[in-house]
Amino acid sequence: MDTHDTVFKNEKIWIISDSRPSDIKPESIGIKHHGSPIKEYAISDLAWYLLNPEPIVIRDKLVGCHITKKKSTLRKIKDGISRLFFAESNDKDTSKNDLTQEYVSALHLKTYTFKDQAFENHFKSIYKALRPYDSLLKIFGTVNVSDIQEITGICEDIAGNRYRLDLQGTVHDKLNYMVSNLLTPVKITMKKAYLSKGLFELRGFKFKTFNPEKAFRLIRYIQNGEPTYCVLGSEDKPGFVVQEPKLVYCLQLFEQSLRTNEKLYESVELCIKGEAKPFKLFFTKQLEFSYSQNHLPRIFRDNYDISKMAPDEKGAIAQTLNNQQRVISFNYIPHSNSGEEKMHTNISVMHDVRALEHLKDHFPNLFNEIFESAPSSDAGKFYLLDSIKGCQDE
Repeated sequence: MDTHDTVFKNEKIWIISDSRPSDIKPESIGIKHHGSPIKEYAISDLAWYLLNPEPIVIRDKLVGCHITKKKSTLRKIKDGISRLFFAESNDKDTSKNDLTQEYVSALHLKTYTFKDQAFENHFKSIYKALRPYDSLLKIFGTVNVSDIQEITGICEDIAGNRYRLDLQGTVHDKLNYMVSNLLTPVKITMKKAYLSKGLFELRGFKFKTFNPEKAFRLIRYIQNGEPTYCVLGSEDKPGFVVQEPKLVYCLQLFEQSLRTNEKLYESVELCIKGEAKPFKLFFTKQLEFSYSQNHLPRIFRDNYDISKMAPDEKGAIAQTLNNQQRVISFNYIPHSNSGEEKMHTNISVMHDVRALEHLKDHFPNLFNEIFESAPSSDAGKFYLLDSIKGCQDE
């Protein structure tokens, strides 16, 4: 581990270090650079996974499929006539809708995650024994492949969300795939860990193998007037250019949140210990609800000076707190003694210290306390405004 990274030697979990001037030669990494100095960061293997533009593999349960039948000769004639005389009403081709039928397993058994691995394996053996009795398998056995136009799978993730799975091969291959894999976790290849709009898929990373002493070099330079980031390869890992600078800012916010939100740290730690299943990491700019004069976050609600203020003055503070937020949501499913799988969400509401500038003269002690405790990065100087924890079905 480089001396640059010794700041983390006592940390079990970290994402990205503070920046420092880099001594790297631009030509050694194949970049043309002129102008501002090159910066360098250390990033953990979890950060490497989140930034990497390469495909990832996860597993979700195959619970059913959509089967689209071929059109009969008579149906083709009817559809042709319909398009000829009712072209306007057929702008959106719905001719296949009634030819496609959804099939979902009648034995759609709920999965369980027990702390006791032996007990969990016992349940898996029961499910395996019940699988041959699934009525959907019997339906597959009666299907005439020559009548089928297309088969697409239906998968369900650990949160109960269902989505379509495109299958490869001929119709016969697809039907065999359904018979062989129904109600089992199947491999799903996703384009990369970053899905879109601040959402990351975490299940492609092996949290149990997280090594705090393992670090990679992240280089920042200016290209065509814009900040550009690249990760240098190390050991068996290839290097790559980060596709969007905002992804690095997400890592910096995640790091700041881990440093200041003990509950978030503990949630991630559960995944590393193998006591929880990670799911998604989500970054947004604002909470879905707003703070008000009657509902201020604890750090302001417990302040003596603020507690004595008039309602309209508290309302003005609440308005300040509703601006310049950054929200990090970490979704995971902890193991339990009962085996019940419930999605837990840990939310960190990070707030830009600059939003408090106009309040510092009124509450200098509180402002200084916040300012001194807030870590800084290229993403800005944010402090933990609020921590919210929720559980599915609660």
